[in-house]
Amino acid sequence: MGKRVFSLVLVLALALGLCACGSKTPTWQEQYDLGVRYLSDGNYEEAILAFTAAIDIDPKRPEAYIGLADSYDQSGRPEQAIDILRSAIDLLGELPELLERLEALEGSASPQGDALPAQVEGSLELHDVICVFSRESDVVDMNENAVAGLEITCTVDGPETVCAVLIAAAGPAATMQQEIDETISYMVDTWKEEGAVAAGETLPFTTTSSCPLISYDLGQTFTTILVGLDEQTNAVGYALVTVDLPS
Repeated sequence: MGKRVFSLVLVLALALGLCACGSKTPTWQEQYDLGVRYLSDGNYEEAILAFTAAIDIDPKRPEAYIGLADSYDQSGRPEQAIDILRSAIDLLGELPELLERLEALEGSASPQGDALPAQVEGSLELHDVICVFSRESDVVDMNENAVAGLEITCTVDGPETVCAVLIAAAGPAATMQQEIDETISYMVDTWKEEGAVAAGETLPFTTTSSCPLISYDLGQTFTTILVGLDEQTNAVGYALVTVDLPS
């Protein structure tokens, strides 16, 4: 599966390059540097395209394969990252930097948990949403009845005044607008009393939230309400992140 994804990205990147008729052909260094910048900013999909373009220009440079693998790994797709490095080793040989990165990824892939496909809707502007289910999550140790945990990582692009994102509620899918509004209103009042947002982030920013899962939650369609807050802890938007939990 990982190799098919890798091949598909290569085809897409090549197609995009062919469409740019009349423009200056970018160099390997330009595409590689662009990938590094996107990766450091948390723009993983853009980084994947840039590193793939660099590989297409010069497939003998190991740095771009490592950057591409890191982009997949940091976006919650370690299996694809491992496949990319194995393909690079098949092509370039057992270079020390490739072997070292592969060993590190293979050693860290299992404990991270399982990435779950997510449906996202709402007024919060989110991208690169990654939902990871794990029975060894830290929240299991912190919650007496928890049997697993769900970790949601995403990059927040807006609305303009949002500076923090918190979980308002999580449980079997609840889509009634009145219930959502009442839940957000109650939690905002609670957060204001607790002074939950002391300092905010500057857009765009990446945030990670975790919630415990009990036995009843497993095997269900599960929705988490993420609320965007401004510097006064007012709600400025929300997102419903829905996943199908394993049994």
